[in-house]
Amino acid sequence: MLNIHKDYSLLGHNTFGIDARTAAFVEYSSEAELLEAARMLREGALPSPWLHIGGGSNLLLTRDWPGTVLHSRITGCETVSENEDAVEVRVGSGVVWDDFVEMCVERGWYGAENLSAIPGETGAAAVQNIGAYGVEVKDLILEVETLDMASGQKKVFPAADCGYGYRRSIFKQQDNKRFVVLSVLFRLGLRPQLNLGYKALSEALSGRDNITLRDVRETVRAVRSSKLPDPSETGSAGSFFTNPVVSRSKFIPLPGTASSSPPAGSSSSADGRAAPSEGPGSIPSRPWCWSISAGPLAPRSRPSPRLYGTPSANVSGWSSVLRSISCSGGAEFA
Repeated sequence: MLNIHKDYSLLGHNTFGIDARTAAFVEYSSEAELLEAARMLREGALPSPWLHIGGGSNLLLTRDWPGTVLHSRITGCETVSENEDAVEVRVGSGVVWDDFVEMCVERGWYGAENLSAIPGETGAAAVQNIGAYGVEVKDLILEVETLDMASGQKKVFPAADCGYGYRRSIFKQQDNKRFVVLSVLFRLGLRPQLNLGYKALSEALSGRDNITLRDVRETVRAVRSSKLPDPSETGSAGSFFTNPVVSRSKFIPLPGTASSSPPAGSSSSADGRAAPSEGPGSIPSRPWCWSISAGPLAPRSRPSPRLYGTPSANVSGWSSVLRSISCSGGAEFA
């Protein structure tokens, strides 16, 4: 049965801790319940427009929402198949992502451990193509099961059809936002294989022998917590920047930078697209935090709002920059 609330506070559904309200808030626990919500929206029994949220860590609420907010409570992790090399697991869209990672580590499933401590839910992970410490979730996904809210039809997207790239997928395109994720099918390895190529991770684990999945998970959690505040204590969107891509001719002489040489962490992409900090190519990208602190976007004054770990930044001067950055990174403004 659908769980419907009217004039509902979203305070507990966004990591900024903003007490915005929505005309209607609907939680569903199955495909059939989401179908019912879609029908009610089409017939006007629920107010429009609708907005689907996950854990609310990629959402900045700037005002009350006049329509309906949807949230998945589809849980469960079902083993679909298993052989000596890998296991395939279907995970409900409402499963907290880090809970799934913990389950993988407990069961000895390899692949997701570098993505520990990323806030949000599994459905959003597939939409955003979350990534960290040299791993992107697209590398684990076999297919994404969705519901078309406009037609009421279920559609399964093989990973190859999801348009995955650096922090992007087809589900982030405006025309495809009608697709709501029901579940995600993952493939995890059963043979020991760790990805320790990311500098911060390899340095933190240097000198250790017989490194385990648990070691990697706890190290990632420690590194992340040293860089970012706990959203349960400090209102935050976490790390939402994406590395911009510039041509090589503009990369070196970027005006106002403290140095013409970017720091470790800059990356390249031969196809001209932004990429994680890996691999050679012709089009480099700059880490945003370095560009901001070293270049023309560096903070010039000190009011209270700030980027975590930096001097306070002038909010009025940052507003357009932050809006463009966070929208490119997948954040929703509501």
